[in-house]
Amino acid sequence: MPGLVSRRPHAIDVPGGANLSCDDLVRGPLSAEAVAGLRAHPLLPNAVAAAAGTLVAIARKPPLIINDLGRLIIGNLALYLHYSRDPADPGSGLSASRLKTICAEQKVCSRGRALAVMALMRKAGDLVPATCQVDQRLRLFVPTEKLINACRQYWEAIFCGMAVVIPRRSDAIAALQREDVLAGFLRAFGGYFCAGMRLFKPGGGLTPFAQRNAALAILFSLFVASEQNRRAGSPATVRISIAELARRFGVSRPQVVRVLDNAVAAALVERSGPDGLDIMVLPRLRSATEDFYVTAFLLCDYYLQTALDQVGDQSFVQ
Repeated sequence: MPGLVSRRPHAIDVPGGANLSCDDLVRGPLSAEAVAGLRAHPLLPNAVAAAAGTLVAIARKPPLIINDLGRLIIGNLALYLHYSRDPADPGSGLSASRLKTICAEQKVCSRGRALAVMALMRKAGDLVPATCQVDQRLRLFVPTEKLINACRQYWEAIFCGMAVVIPRRSDAIAALQREDVLAGFLRAFGGYFCAGMRLFKPGGGLTPFAQRNAALAILFSLFVASEQNRRAGSPATVRISIAELARRFGVSRPQVVRVLDNAVAAALVERSGPDGLDIMVLPRLRSATEDFYVTAFLLCDYYLQTALDQVGDQSFVQ
């Protein structure tokens, strides 16, 4: 678990983040006992398949603002800054300078890329200028429902699988529809992210793919199809179409081929058949996917409980 903690400094003083410590997570929701207990749950494979399947099913419509880990994090950090705004502090909230600072100091991306992604979000209607600008030197933006829903659906995919192994979270998706709960959840995510917590282990088996355009979605689609075949008593080999994967995930055919070649090199899959379109998912991909979701389930469970405690609503806790 220490590999999930990045020793990055706090980017900026944001309410809800400055006093958080990853040690609290390692001793609590991510303790060795908690991880081992969830890893041994008999329904974990079902939960992982449900979560991965829901993520794969997310519709990718142009413009593809979120199609890799970097852009997904930038979008969620934008929401974090917005929901952490202190009305008494005119310098707080979501601005271009604050977003590029937090992205650069947390090693998410360069300042230039953060601004480029923000420009794309503005062009796509994901961000709009705040109606009331307290300080014209620090132009504030607010997220639209388009960006909020785009980010929320990735968290909902995790909770869709989590409910299989943590039944008390069966109402989590409904809870996240409430803006106050979602705001608290994203403040917890952002605060611990700035404290150094990462869902993807640096240098881990899936991390390089999460950082490439649609690569993780392609791998998860192969994993889900393989699991479905295996449970149906069919061969675990998955027959694919390069063109269909490219269309489905909004990337070029050469990008799909690169993802497959890299997955073969990483010993995650094997390609066979005369045209190389028969894909065998190897145990390493299955294990890496389960490891990722064990961490995601435990962290998101804790983040949601933190949010519910903040709003003082226990109606979603069973």
